[in-house]
Amino acid sequence: MEILASGGIGGPNNTHASDWIVSIPGRGVLWLNSNDNSGLPDLPTTTRPDGSVVQDVTTGPANGRGVIVGGSGEFANRTGTWDELDIQKPGYPALGTFEFEMHVYWDQKPKK
Repeated sequence: MEILASGGIGGPNNTHASDWIVSIPGRGVLWLNSNDNSGLPDLPTTTRPDGSVVQDVTTGPANGRGVIVGGSGEFANRTGTWDELDIQKPGYPALGTFEFEMHVYWDQKPKK
């Protein structure tokens, strides 16, 4: 679930801060924070072999990645960063149906 600040997405280039709650049944919950800028023309963008256009919309706060704020279960005491990738599938209009991926980058050792 993505939780946006009061007022939601706005400002220049759809700039916003967001918090995420990611629940993975049987494993635990992750609490994530990021700054996103989904309207910048120079965001890292790639095209996959199936024609999907992928944009990395996470711009911070940790050197271009979001931060893992906390977790429970097997994610308790883990730290790291993450990216949100927005994926526009071929045949869908802009801002229509799309998918997203979260890529998590764990620090090497869990904190105790």
